[in-house]
Amino acid sequence: MSKTNVQILKLKKNESLSGELINDTLYLPLQFSNSLDSWMAHALEKSTLPANFQAMHQPFLLETEHVSKKIAHQEISSAFHSVYEKYAGISHFVIENNQNIMACFDLKNKEFYRNPELGLIAEGSFSIVPADINSIINFKKYFQCKELSSGIWQFVWDHMPNEVPEYTHAYRLLHWPQPASLTCRSELFKMSAFLSKGCTAQFIHQKTNIRADTIHRYLFACEVAQIVAEIPVTDALDVRALPAEVNEVSREVVPLV
Repeated sequence: MSKTNVQILKLKKNESLSGELINDTLYLPLQFSNSLDSWMAHALEKSTLPANFQAMHQPFLLETEHVSKKIAHQEISSAFHSVYEKYAGISHFVIENNQNIMACFDLKNKEFYRNPELGLIAEGSFSIVPADINSIINFKKYFQCKELSSGIWQFVWDHMPNEVPEYTHAYRLLHWPQPASLTCRSELFKMSAFLSKGCTAQFIHQKTNIRADTIHRYLFACEVAQIVAEIPVTDALDVRALPAEVNEVSREVVPLV
């Protein structure tokens, strides 16, 4: 194995960041192994990539300092909005940060490909632009495909800030996202279960005690991924649900597939 492909995982004790993996540092105590499993998979994938991959596709892997940076929600909304407005009629796009291509997606075939080596946003510009043919071919060759809306949802969930718009109306989920991490999985699926029936963020908070800001972040990611729709409040669980139906929804937690 080349020394350039060797990766070192550091361990630090920090209960407030328990289980988080930031800049090749895993914070203890560790309750679930998902973060560690993911890091090991990415490290193995990097070590087994063809030696000429990085040299041939340098735009993917420009040297940059990786930091845990969130993207302003206005910036995320604007970038994805331009896909459907400014670039109407174009199917293939890349997500760029500091000239590094983080992901590639295909609207026509509903496919999303993400470079696991660029999982953290570096300081600098963030944009979504039409993809060139080489980027499309290489991402489809080297990286795993996800369903488009789930891929977009996961990207937004990973990189959006805590401050997002508040969602004060009633909404219905059109497609369940499939979170990649086990962190908060139970909460994410509870929110999906309630929203699949149609309800307000306030109703979810009242019935589950999930933090209101977490619910708003979930809805923001769903809105960007276009998997949630606003509905009349009269059609929401808040108004029409009987206690038995609410209890049934609370138990409707679907495992990852």
